[in-house]
Amino acid sequence: MKKIFSAALFFCLILVTSFTIALATGESSSSATNSTSGSTPSMTHTLYRDKIGEKRENLKEKLQHRKVEYEKRKKELEAKLKEKRQEIKDRRMQHISERFEKLSKERRDRLQKLSDVYDKLGSRISKLKAKGVDVSAAETALAGCVDKKTAAENSLTSTENALKNIDFNSTTAKDQSNTQVEAIKQGNASVKAYYECLRNVVKTLKATKGAEGTESPKPTTTP
Repeated sequence: MKKIFSAALFFCLILVTSFTIALATGESSSSATNSTSGSTPSMTHTLYRDKIGEKRENLKEKLQHRKVEYEKRKKELEAKLKEKRQEIKDRRMQHISERFEKLSKERRDRLQKLSDVYDKLGSRISKLKAKGVDVSAAETALAGCVDKKTAAENSLTSTENALKNIDFNSTTAKDQSNTQVEAIKQGNASVKAYYECLRNVVKTLKATKGAEGTESPKPTTTP
């Protein structure tokens, strides 16, 4: 009987001890679980925030890089456009200059031919006068061409000098060019007046008694 009681008491002691250990283990596990579950949201938020910040920094760097590249390309394009516009302007101004020079040369050649006719007419009048022909009307007509000859020569020289002084890079280049165009027109008018005067001398010679049938030089170059 005593042995049975002792065994029962021992068995109860084992149960109590096992229950106590199980209870302690459950509390520890519960505490650890609570501790872990309490820290996980905080760590996750921190990691998410760091990733967002990193992406923002990367995006800012990319945007800054694109901005720098855009500004660089913009300046390069502006420089190319400026250079192209200058090239076009230079070619246009060169064309205008060459055109003015060509017109000036044509007028100079025309004037020289008219001057040759003037000299020949003077020589012809002198020969007829030496033969006793009354060429007073022709002499008067030829003398009237002197002023017109001088005016044409001065106009041409003035225009040529002005053309050399045109500054095509100046802001007033267009106005200067327009002024020269008007000067050229006036010069052409002077040359034409000289031409018409010489034609009148030829007509006067043809109408002179005693000079009929003789050949007189003619200003064939029309201004």
